[in-house]
Amino acid sequence: MFVSKKKGPTRPQAEETLDAARLELGEDFQDAECLLISEVKVLLEAQYGSKKEDKNLKEVYTKTLEYVQKFSRYNNRDTIVEVRALLKPTELEPFECAQLGNLCCSEYEEAKSLIPTPEAEKPTDLITVSAGKGQGTIKVREFTYSTANFHVSPRKLRMIGNQITGLPVSEAIRQMQFSAKKASDKILHSLVWARKNAVYQKQMNPENMFIKLARVGKGKYRKRLDPKARGRFGLIKVPYAHMKYVIWEKQPEMPVVPRNVVEKALLAGELPKRKVKGFTLTRNVWVPLKETKPVINPKPFYNW
Repeated sequence: MFVSKKKGPTRPQAEETLDAARLELGEDFQDAECLLISEVKVLLEAQYGSKKEDKNLKEVYTKTLEYVQKFSRYNNRDTIVEVRALLKPTELEPFECAQLGNLCCSEYEEAKSLIPTPEAEKPTDLITVSAGKGQGTIKVREFTYSTANFHVSPRKLRMIGNQITGLPVSEAIRQMQFSAKKASDKILHSLVWARKNAVYQKQMNPENMFIKLARVGKGKYRKRLDPKARGRFGLIKVPYAHMKYVIWEKQPEMPVVPRNVVEKALLAGELPKRKVKGFTLTRNVWVPLKETKPVINPKPFYNW
């Protein structure tokens, strides 16, 4: 049950979509306080006691009173106060707190399936990747995007791929804006489209996106005739290539999960260094010749 803070009835707009499963309740109830059915019952019964002798009660009022009396879970006021105190420190929305108090779910799975929560709407397409040798694993959100084949040599395009690998997407776009390479314009436009699609399809944060991998692939060769002397000719292969991006979103709040006991000890700093044999110097290290030592009876070759 809602208690709207706005005065007077208002009509929702025609293009507004109301969906309680996503907590889209309209502008009228956006900041409204939610009451339990038992709380509404207490209010209506108190008002009904003062108007009990009035025979001109509205039909809506009486039907509402019968409804809350039938579906009310708590009849004692002290119990209602305790339930409200239990639901107050939670991080749920007021509508969700009221639903939990009204339904009285006995199990967590039942409450999770009945109560709409924004956490269930967040994308969960996280992949587990290695954080490095001996560094465990982390979870990241990944998005792949590829350009079409265009006229460029794969060797030249690989230089651009090495330049933007590991950079944030915004920094890679700035690099392509001032690059003197001919293929930088194609890469610039494809990076902008990749960032836009990652935001709309994967709900990734553009400020945390970076290029994990920029892979260059060969395309088909277009053959062209090369006329030569005396009626001969050769074939010129016009190269085509494309670039595929692998974009990751940084998850700083994700903890590193060790994969085995050794990585767990490495992350904790408890694993001692292993002693490797065979790297001990047994001979004396060469030192330069002393310039102050006199040379007696020098030979005609370098031998002292």
